[in-house]
Amino acid sequence: MKHMCKTGRSALHRAALKGEIDEVERLLEAGLDIEAEDNRRQTPLHLAVREGHLAVVDRLVAARAAVEARDDWRQGPNKSQGATPLNIAAENGHWEVVQRLIEARADLEAKGDFGGTPLHWAANYGHWEVVLRLIEARANVEAKDQFGWTPLQRAALQGHSEAAQRLIDASADLEAKEAHGWTPLKIAAEKGHWEVVQRLIEARADLEAKGDFGQTPLHIATEGGHCEAAQRLIDARADLEAKDDNGKTPWERANMNGEEKVMGVLRPVQVGLLSGRTVRCDPNPCLTVRELREEAQSKLGRGFQIQQLLTRSGQVLQDPLTLEDAGVTYGDFVTAIAPASVAGEAAREREGLSLCVDARPSTDLRVVELEEEEKPC
Repeated sequence: MKHMCKTGRSALHRAALKGEIDEVERLLEAGLDIEAEDNRRQTPLHLAVREGHLAVVDRLVAARAAVEARDDWRQGPNKSQGATPLNIAAENGHWEVVQRLIEARADLEAKGDFGGTPLHWAANYGHWEVVLRLIEARANVEAKDQFGWTPLQRAALQGHSEAAQRLIDASADLEAKEAHGWTPLKIAAEKGHWEVVQRLIEARADLEAKGDFGQTPLHIATEGGHCEAAQRLIDARADLEAKDDNGKTPWERANMNGEEKVMGVLRPVQVGLLSGRTVRCDPNPCLTVRELREEAQSKLGRGFQIQQLLTRSGQVLQDPLTLEDAGVTYGDFVTAIAPASVAGEAAREREGLSLCVDARPSTDLRVVELEEEEKPC
């Protein structure tokens, strides 16, 4: 009997699905149809490939199973023309099966569901070993799916840094744009995938590329509250004052969305030493004046004694106020006052050293030098 179940699968289908190589051999010798399709047009090769059964794949390929057969496994309004065995192997990360199908001259550019090639599917799911083998077989790294996305854009969307790196090494277009003008860097920034962002920065992707609404990658990262991605763009000297089509800078976008952590990254806390070096503190609007003073002292070094904190207007910040209660807001400048001898000693101890910690929204600090009062004779 050819079919034994409601799915339309033959005994050969079931043996291939389970990886039962001996049973596959017996059924082939018995003359079962190697190209028989189940209710979703899947052949035994489709099923063996999906499960990564290399020995069964080897046997079916040797028996001349059609490596370009297309299934109908994905059903619904978004289904496309079906997937080939190579599409399926790439999607599931079975790199040894992929290699065997490549050797069998499977079509590297076969577009399956959603117009994706095997390289699209491997990149989308982060299977870098498969990506590498497809690249080595000269798969097209600039192929576009039905949405106009390249494999690198798919890797960026899903945050797969290793797959992205293989594509970057293969000279994939760093500035490829989909229908709305989104490059791989903008896509990674929008999702907060900072590792992909870093790799694209190192590959010299355009930091100021603009798509719809004139937004740069930094706009996108800050608007989404992605501190790590934003920090890496800032460290790479992305333009902090770039304006989108509505005239908004990245900081203004973050402010509009209430992304306080990112606002702190864009306007970090800096404590200046007399030597000209700086350290970054981590206060927030709920911090008290005393806590801010202690934080600054610990960052500036042993023996440093801040006497006062002054606002830009010269108002002394008093305990037990919080920065918010004292009216200190993002981007304000606060001066730390210390005697010249103490401040100078701290500066000498820190000469040549720059400390950094994560910054949150608060105020900039600087150290100024005051002459010690002369003692009466």
